[in-house]
Amino acid sequence: MTRLPQEDVARILGRVIDDDQNAPSDFKALKLQNPELLPSPEEELDEEMVEYYAGVRAYYKIGEDYLKFQAWVRSEYAKNGYVEVDDDFLAKRARVRADSDGAREEMLNTIDFSDDDEDLKRLLTTRWY
Repeated sequence: MTRLPQEDVARILGRVIDDDQNAPSDFKALKLQNPELLPSPEEELDEEMVEYYAGVRAYYKIGEDYLKFQAWVRSEYAKNGYVEVDDDFLAKRARVRADSDGAREEMLNTIDFSDDDEDLKRLLTTRWY
């Protein structure tokens, strides 16, 4: 087991996940219209719409999962004064960060931001770690 550095613990605990405020406006609109984020039978005929729904669900699931992780870190820190993680956690985190950085750079190189879509810019350039 390895202790997370205090700056990592502080960053994890300090991060505010507020999908009602920070989600892209079209994601919020879809969730307001369809809280379960499941396509209708008519929408299921449109492959792009099915993929869009899946992407929106994934976005909200990431936030939910992070809140659970944050609660666990908070609990461990309150109980012990530190947070220990196993080597598998650290290895997975390093792989995810490297993969995420590479994919983000590759994707950003293909997008034309000249239309000033601030929601898209914020979503794509924000690091989640």
